[in-house]
Amino acid sequence: MLRAVVGPGPAPEPVRLAVRGWLSFLVAVCLDWLENPVLDRTAVRELCADTLTGALRASGHGAPPTPGSATDAGHRAPPRDEGGG
Repeated sequence: MLRAVVGPGPAPEPVRLAVRGWLSFLVAVCLDWLENPVLDRTAVRELCADTLTGALRASGHGAPPTPGSATDAGHRAPPRDEGGG
């Protein structure tokens, strides 16, 4: 995850801590959502993505590349199956 955010080499400590904290947040949100799926999948995904953006900005790094942008070259994930089940 850190490599996708900062590239090769060591990550600055504030960024490393922000990403680590966000990963814990992500696990907690997913586990809670599985037990209490009030929000739809898109809302949960947006919440998690926006929280990562906020954590990175707070660390002084800025936002991660926007999927599909020129700065995202080489970091594009394959499309996800959003179907139920």
